[in-house]
Amino acid sequence: MWGLWHSWKAAPKPAKKKATISSRITASGKSCPANHPIKGNRPTDGTDWKYHVPSGAFYSRTTPEECFKTTSAAAAAGYRASKR
Repeated sequence: MWGLWHSWKAAPKPAKKKATISSRITASGKSCPANHPIKGNRPTDGTDWKYHVPSGAFYSRTTPEECFKTTSAAAAAGYRASKR
């Protein structure tokens, strides 16, 4: 027997999510792609994760472990801004 609250209509299908481009990618080499210009750098001892912006003093000398689309994405991943 059907319950009092049973609906005869089929449940709606969930909406498809649009594919999104990740705001973080793993770096390969010394540079980041143009669409992910923020360099995320982690020292070997695992302390003081920093991100570097293209206008920063150490950007060209930094070898990134990760590349980010935005500074907010880098901060959300646990990096802090470089002081220079």
